[in-house]
Amino acid sequence: PPDLADLINLSLSRFHVFFKAQMGESPMEYIKRVRLERSRQMLATTDVPVYAVAESVGFINPFHFSRAFKEASGMSPSHYRKQLQEEQAVVSP
Repeated sequence: PPDLADLINLSLSRFHVFFKAQMGESPMEYIKRVRLERSRQMLATTDVPVYAVAESVGFINPFHFSRAFKEASGMSPSHYRKQLQEEQAVVSP
């Protein structure tokens, strides 16, 4: 966000206020939400290990990723993937 604030010539605090007014969430909440959305896509469509998914979407610490994922979705990333695979197995003959 500091780079974005500089880009549009706002102080960091004014940028945060502007961003939240426009987007309904703070810049960090937005970034986290987008990262988690991308991780759900990757978990659903690839066999990439969970730690690599975390790294790929920008989480430095896989434990932090797992905690954030569970807070957002109510289940761990590995459980989410397993549930999707089980649902697809039921749908596919």
